[in-house]
Amino acid sequence: MADLGGREAGLTLRVLTWNLFHGRDAPPGEFEKGVGWRFGGRSFRSGDYVLVNRSLAGEFVRVLNGLEWNVALLQEVPPAWSGPLAEATGANGSFTPTSRNWMRPVTGSLWTRRPHLIGSWEGGGNLILVRDGLGLDPGGQDRRILTLLPERRVVQSVRLEGGVDLYNLHASIGHERASRDVLEAASFASETSGPRPLVLGGDFNCRPSTGRPFPALATRYRLSDPPSGMTGSIDHLLVRGLEVVEPPRPLPDRSREVADPESGALIRLSDHAPVVGLFRA
Repeated sequence: MADLGGREAGLTLRVLTWNLFHGRDAPPGEFEKGVGWRFGGRSFRSGDYVLVNRSLAGEFVRVLNGLEWNVALLQEVPPAWSGPLAEATGANGSFTPTSRNWMRPVTGSLWTRRPHLIGSWEGGGNLILVRDGLGLDPGGQDRRILTLLPERRVVQSVRLEGGVDLYNLHASIGHERASRDVLEAASFASETSGPRPLVLGGDFNCRPSTGRPFPALATRYRLSDPPSGMTGSIDHLLVRGLEVVEPPRPLPDRSREVADPESGALIRLSDHAPVVGLFRA
């Protein structure tokens, strides 16, 4: 196996999971937005931050390229971004559409100009990116539809040429629905991977502090427990058959902030912080 972590033996993976919030920004503070902002695209500043309403494709690429990872599990990815994100980050990508994509012929071009007007109705999906010499097994891509209502949710999987399987999940909203999706995704991963090591990550939409489904993930599917510092998080990286070298942790807010070229204020991308962990086979 290739050594990607500077160690003497074994396959080392630095895995990132991030919900891209359909390509939008989410700065802290109060902003008087109004209808004109949604339609007109005017920016609003509050303290050190600015709220914009334009395409942030370049900013998301800049942040992704500035972070350290060789596997990225992304959710709420605008479908139009899947190919360009892979190309711009020097990665191989596998995209699976999830919810609200049936409106794309109507909303797609308008979303490009005013993403906060269209929001999630531009459509979305899960995207797995791998780079730094990692290859995808052409026969190792799969998916399972977890639910169709109230929104379509999917867990997707790819297999690395080194023999590690990756699963990317965006669970439903609401603790009960999310718990069912997470357990179904874990069952799918266990059945599909067999004895191979695996990573199950993404936006679980449920917190370890609330209990289920996390104890069952450990006892029934032998997945790692979330670190103690992640009990309030909904974004997780769980593994089976891999050594946890660096436990998953959310990156600081500044890791997803970039300067707005017009105002000089900060743009904070997404309403989720990226979560990163380091694992070794």
